[in-house]
Amino acid sequence: MHKRRITSEAIVAYSQCPQKAFFLLCTDEQGMLHEYLRILEQQQELNRMNYIRVLQQSPPEEPSLIVSDLTHEGDLVLKATLKTEDVQA
Repeated sequence: MHKRRITSEAIVAYSQCPQKAFFLLCTDEQGMLHEYLRILEQQQELNRMNYIRVLQQSPPEEPSLIVSDLTHEGDLVLKATLKTEDVQA
């Protein structure tokens, strides 16, 4: 058995159904996504794209900061994936 990363998707799946999380982490079996969930994902992507577009249109008050320097209130990181060993968020 090969190790797989514990993703945020697996954590959410476990909160909904431990068996669903097991299938995500321990099998290659892929179920079909319910149509309602596909619609929600499409709407989420559209909202994300619109939000990023609005952020890009407004002029920044100061130049971009290095990602490691998040000490200033209002700093923003988009589409970040944090990984360490077998955990991902």
